[in-house]
Amino acid sequence: MITTTFIIATVAYIVFNFAFAFVWNLGIFKKQYETLTGETAREKPIIPLGFLAIVIQALALSTLFALFYSGTNPITGGLFFGLLLGSYSIVYGAFVVPAKFNIEPVWQYAVLELAYGVLHFSIAGIIVAYVFS
Repeated sequence: MITTTFIIATVAYIVFNFAFAFVWNLGIFKKQYETLTGETAREKPIIPLGFLAIVIQALALSTLFALFYSGTNPITGGLFFGLLLGSYSIVYGAFVVPAKFNIEPVWQYAVLELAYGVLHFSIAGIIVAYVFS
């Protein structure tokens, strides 16, 4: 099960995800997140927890892709696969988080998280699919 391709796909996901999340959350949209989350956000995020989540996602995506999607078209198969698996994370981030925490306006946060999730998992799915192709 653990092949060179599996390792490359896992590492590719980790590198992409860490870079994308860092640029999106702590770069381009940092001010928006600070404004929207206000007092509910940490002054300094706990990067190791985020990295742990990325590693777990990478292992899950690589394992599931190897089991169910190998041999598909890298773009269409990867896009479908990424969005299918990412749907749980996307929905949680966009709708559950603002339901639990005082984030205002909710619609603005939801749009930001939906955009992040769709872009992130679309690109990540394609990357993993290309590695396995």
